[in-house]
Amino acid sequence: MLSGLSGKLALVAGAGSGIGKTVALKLAAHDCKVGLFDLNKEGLEKTKSEVTSAGGSCETFLGDISNREHVQCAVDGVTSHFEMAPSIGINCAGITRDAMLLKMTDDQWDSIISCHLKGSFLFTQILARQMVKAKISGSIVNTGSISGKIGNTGQANYSAAKAGIIAFSKATARELAPKGIRCNTVVPGFINTPMANAIPPHIKQMVLMMTPMGRFGETTEIADLYCFLASESSSYITGVDIEVAGGLAM
Repeated sequence: MLSGLSGKLALVAGAGSGIGKTVALKLAAHDCKVGLFDLNKEGLEKTKSEVTSAGGSCETFLGDISNREHVQCAVDGVTSHFEMAPSIGINCAGITRDAMLLKMTDDQWDSIISCHLKGSFLFTQILARQMVKAKISGSIVNTGSISGKIGNTGQANYSAAKAGIIAFSKATARELAPKGIRCNTVVPGFINTPMANAIPPHIKQMVLMMTPMGRFGETTEIADLYCFLASESSSYITGVDIEVAGGLAM
């Protein structure tokens, strides 16, 4: 077991599918109480069913991470339900609106920046305020992307947002370290998730050719890193971005 997870309360955004779902299940297996936050109601219920059937404790919160009121309600709700403030925040919420730059619309740009970059801001700020109010130390882990480091064709919006998250988390790490709150970023490569399944076959093939390990990753191969960064086993780590990308950015 990782140090210092048992009995803690975590709020996981994007818990309805993909990486967020796997992280929520892993945290519950480490005896964390887990708040599940997502816009996907059906996905939330499936995740809750899997957590509870494995003997874990969780509650669901339906909402949009780019909406301040929704995030505030999730943080207040999980605090009220479990009668304790969350000391762990995992943000895996995300969408794609891919288009080539010359054809990208304002809506495609704005929706990605809102979900990923504004969402990370709201999630981190509101959770950190709750931790400070409760006078507890904590760990917040946001999700970048290898696209935010090397760029990706058809993803100028997504690449920009993910690069922003990496810088944002470093800045917040500096501000929040004196308050006992750590902020880090996991930087996935191409992982087998519902989002990745929507990538056109010819783009997938191009990615595979660029990836030294020659395959997409699995959510189980990345979830343990989130749990490590959430735990006290990483108590002297803050402001870092860690790639899990099969060597794609080498």
